[in-house]
Amino acid sequence: MKMILSAAAAALGVVLAAAPARAQPSAQQRAAATELLMAMHVPEVLDASVQQMLDQQIRAAPELQGVQDVMREFARRFVSWEALREQYVDIYAGTFTEDELRQMTDFYRSDVGQKLARATPRLMAEGAELGQRAVQAHRAELEQMIRARLGQPAAAPPAARP
Repeated sequence: MKMILSAAAAALGVVLAAAPARAQPSAQQRAAATELLMAMHVPEVLDASVQQMLDQQIRAAPELQGVQDVMREFARRFVSWEALREQYVDIYAGTFTEDELRQMTDFYRSDVGQKLARATPRLMAEGAELGQRAVQAHRAELEQMIRARLGQPAAAPPAARP
């Protein structure tokens, strides 16, 4: 049980990162940031990304199958747009000027900006899969590099079957 809890916490932890301290944005910057986030479809993108991450974690660790409803409820409560909206607004408002936010909003409201916003979840998922396939294809090299760093002997090659 402890292993399942640790795996579940680790799986959800990948989407949580501490944000650096920022100057307090103005009300106008916050409003402009909110408009941009909505034009970018961030609520939908975030929720889809979290669900994809959970699905990937459950596929990678089948022992989590029995607690996936708990993981999804946890994500809904703490890693959803509703839970993180104000922090997202703060991040964008603290990073960009009001004018920059408005220019980006104009782009995201254009046809090509909307196409990008709609495609972002799929592009992110495909990029994540690409990275996973690359790691899997070179996993033996990674393990060898880690063993070398830790001063451990290289793993013996698998024995040939008669």
